[in-house]
Amino acid sequence: MAQRLVWATVLSIGAHALILSQTTLAPSRAAAAALAAPDLHVRLADASAPAPTPAMNVPVAQGTTTDDATVETKRSATAKAPERSAALPATEVYYAGPDLDERAIPLNEVELRYPEAALSAGVSGAVKMRLLIDSQGTLRESTILDSTPPRVFDDEALRAVRELRFTPAKRHGVAVGSVKLIEIPFYPDCLRTASCVR
Repeated sequence: MAQRLVWATVLSIGAHALILSQTTLAPSRAAAAALAAPDLHVRLADASAPAPTPAMNVPVAQGTTTDDATVETKRSATAKAPERSAALPATEVYYAGPDLDERAIPLNEVELRYPEAALSAGVSGAVKMRLLIDSQGTLRESTILDSTPPRVFDDEALRAVRELRFTPAKRHGVAVGSVKLIEIPFYPDCLRTASCVR
């Protein structure tokens, strides 16, 4: 009985080996077609050229050829498509006085608050500043270049200029950003001498 089982196993292995040796282990044509990836075709286009509009099925009016209808459809589709831009936002350019036709002018007056310690001590001084004013007339940046005496009037000068509004500077008739250099004097008697900054 055991001998028959051994012979049956040997015959079975031999038969399977014979069958497998005659068979190719390749997928069928249908399976190969399903597994095969289509070739990838890529076309590079000029970024400035408009993308082609796919042809649409539209009813053709009498007296109009199919080509005319397709062209008209493409035109109307292109006209309705919103323009898109990948450009980065432009940074504001600030022009100095010699490059301007008209300089930025303050539209409002600001009252200076004289620091109490400086007023009681009778200290006078001045703060020189650089202002960056954008093409809308809004102050974008204020920098202290020099102050006399140092740091006594700085805070009040910065507070005062932040309240100013300007007409924008112009270059070739167009509103542009500008650099404005100013000096704010601090004198205890500026109201009496009419030397206060306006």
